[in-house]
Amino acid sequence: MIADLRFARFIKELIGLDIDSIGASVVEGILRYRQQQAGQADPEAYWQLLQRSAEEVKALVDALLVPETWFFRYGESFTALTRLVWQRLGKQPRRPLRILSLPCSSGEEPYSIVMALLDAGIAAECFQVEAMDISEIQLQRAKLGLYSRNSFRGQHLSFRQRYFSETAAGYQLQPQVLAQVSFRQGNIIDSAATMSSDRYDIIFCRNLLIYFDRATQEQVLSRLMATLSEDGLLFSGPAETTVVMAMGLKPLGMPLAFVFARNQAELQAVKCHARSGSVLTGGAANVAVPDDDKAPAADGLKRLRSWLGRHGGSHGDSTPADTARQGKERSITRRPLAAVPGQPVQHPPHDASLANDANSELELQLQQVRQLADQGQTGRALVLCRQLHQQHAEQPQVLYWLGLLAESGGDRLAAQSWYRKVLYLQPRHTEALGQLAALLEAEGEHVAASRLRARMMETHHG
Repeated sequence: MIADLRFARFIKELIGLDIDSIGASVVEGILRYRQQQAGQADPEAYWQLLQRSAEEVKALVDALLVPETWFFRYGESFTALTRLVWQRLGKQPRRPLRILSLPCSSGEEPYSIVMALLDAGIAAECFQVEAMDISEIQLQRAKLGLYSRNSFRGQHLSFRQRYFSETAAGYQLQPQVLAQVSFRQGNIIDSAATMSSDRYDIIFCRNLLIYFDRATQEQVLSRLMATLSEDGLLFSGPAETTVVMAMGLKPLGMPLAFVFARNQAELQAVKCHARSGSVLTGGAANVAVPDDDKAPAADGLKRLRSWLGRHGGSHGDSTPADTARQGKERSITRRPLAAVPGQPVQHPPHDASLANDANSELELQLQQVRQLADQGQTGRALVLCRQLHQQHAEQPQVLYWLGLLAESGGDRLAAQSWYRKVLYLQPRHTEALGQLAALLEAEGEHVAASRLRARMMETHHG
């Protein structure tokens, strides 16, 4: 607990942050840092400064935030997004879809939304993306559209060649993507915050709720649901699914996409599309997308059909266009791996460039696990992952996937065990920290969960 409770109450009222979610010691360290930067002799002097200086309040907020983000984070969510958008445009092709990214940080998420939809052949006039964040500094960075290598993670980075220009200062996003996002400053927990009068079709609110106590989580979700259309969809972070479902939203059943609907009719529509071999199944035999005369871009429609026909699944950090890569690399990702009990894993053929890189081969196999899970074939995904575990018993990503699959199957104790093993091998594995914290929180182990989130914050602040 923070020694001076005035600061804890001030921070809670300001941005909703639950101090225990990241640890009192972390927050006290940030307060000392800002006190020194502001040239204040002691905590009392710094407290008085906060009461009269809006600029220092903004500086404190920026220090407390965790702008840890990158393009196409949780890639399965963007795969699901493109499928769901095609489905909706087929029902209401004349009205542009409204999408909100909150908090948007330095812009990687809203720009990823735009690139994913453009890559899927969806014309810019068919959707609108709005982005909101409390930090003016982060919004300035987002509007600039200039990014360092840290914003590009994973193996599938062909989108960077399509949408960015490399400069001496970093990677500059192209104007066509920049123009597709409108940014504004706002605080979701502030009742006076300006929210759009028109409702959104899709809201991305990921990795925000984990920093709030339960009452604030419900307050934020209530505000989001008030601005979400009746058939709207909400994308959450992986560690936030429990509280989202507790508020009455239902998962769409798209593994690892973390997408929820607010009413039963939308869930039924998704199920009907899946049964009929629609775009949601990713099936090659019968991909249901809008007719060519209704589609926003015929060439994009052909690329989408080709993409779904070849892959029909998620590729982690990849974008839809990344899954249509050319040459030998494409043949590697397409070849299925054996996932039958008692049979060895069939390794994909090696490209010469990968011959000396065992990690590249493992990544290809984990991509197959992702594909199976995204298609709802979690049983096969689990069999394959167990086979990989026999060969890579101390590989954190294999253990992490075993945890995800156990959790998706309802075996929370097994999931916790796998996540703990990940953290034994890689203590700063942020995804495992988040998943384990969420599981412990759901079981009422609030102290243990807050300690894990404190470790997450320490990792973010390096």
